Amino acid sequence: MNLSYNNVRACSGAAFNSGVSACAFEPGKIKALILTQHGVSLPATLSASELEKACHADRPNRIYPIKMIVNYEPNGGEVQTQDVGYGPTKISGYSAKADTWTLDNYDENLRQCIANAKGARFDMFLVDDENVIYGMRENDTIVGIPLAGVAFGGQSFSTADAQASLTITTYYQDWEAYVKDATIAQADFDVVEAINGLVFVDFVEGANAGGYKLVEHYSRTDITAIYGQALATAGTSAIDMTGTPTWSYDTGANELHQTGGTGNPTLKAPSVLQGLDILGIEGW
Repeated sequence: MNLSYNNVRACSGAAFNSGVSACAFEPGKIKALILTQHGVSLPATLSASELEKACHADRPNRIYPIKMIVNYEPNGGEVQTQDVGYGPTKISGYSAKADTWTLDNYDENLRQCIANAKGARFDMFLVDDENVIYGMRENDTIVGIPLAGVAFGGQSFSTADAQASLTITTYYQDWEAYVKDATIAQADFDVVEAINGLVFVDFVEGANAGGYKLVEHYSRTDITAIYGQALATAGTSAIDMTGTPTWSYDTGANELHQTGGTGNPTLKAPSVLQGLDILGIEGW
């Protein structure tokens, strides 16, 4: 652009209308959040299978859904004004915005993951009970809402009259910028059902020689019974180990058992496991 007297500035209030939609859109109840690393968006083709792949994708292209949300508490985002002398009140902007989302159940795995992600930069999509996805408009695509941070809250322990609870608070990077470019996408399938986050897991030695159990890394919950048969069937396609082990699942002992391998077993990447229909876990 050449600098000249003919260069003019745009008036920020020029593109304005006050009509309403012929079919008014009413936002529903938010049931899930989808976090992504900053700059990563949802799959270009929106379907249940593509979202499942995205939940298990290699970083940084993975999406991180958080569900089921049962309550929404907004905070901030109010107009800010200033008065100078005897002049009129002027709008100076909007206050910082933070929303708190209550989950249906307390989960130690999620709480510790949120705590460890204190300094991470996330973008966020919202999903309501009508399969509407909320984000921001960027050219011809929908992108996530930039966040300044994500924090956990709630009640750490149960009391005489209340169960332990978990809340997630999302801090918007720029509330006003989001509102100016807010947009939605309507899905024709159950988005909440299609999205499931991953849980970190460990292999730990079992009671029998060559035996292993699969446990959740943070909560130390034994989930061998859930994944044991599928992992044994997949064998070396799902589990890395030195040598050429063969795998079986002992239902009585509730242990995965290997013969012919050495060292510690590790799970292959979630993207590999997803191709084997082993869903929802990642080796720590």
